[in-house]
Amino acid sequence: MTTSTPPRAGPTDWGSLLYMKLWRGLAASGIPPFKILPFCFSDARSCRLDNRLPDPFVSDGDRGNKMGVWNGAMQVGGKLDRVLHKQIFGVHLHNQWEKPYPAGGWVERLLLKGYDEELE
Repeated sequence: MTTSTPPRAGPTDWGSLLYMKLWRGLAASGIPPFKILPFCFSDARSCRLDNRLPDPFVSDGDRGNKMGVWNGAMQVGGKLDRVLHKQIFGVHLHNQWEKPYPAGGWVERLLLKGYDEELE
């Protein structure tokens, strides 16, 4: 997946290709792959209003990202951080992969910063 070409803009088949590559990679590594992919763990932006992931393209201070279960829980070590690292399969960007994330937002703080630290 890390060396594959980026998804083409517009089509909807790339998600199934991503899951197939991940499943095969897990199986080849001797890790039991998932049998059922829970919807909210693979596309957590599209769950119920009270438990969906905050919008990754909206600043943390905006009203939309202060609603529901994540209100006051988006700091490092907080509830959202724990869920992202233990329960969420992925953040589906819905063909918005070139759209920028807000500086200092939860994607940068809870995901990208940690990935950068691991790679250093």
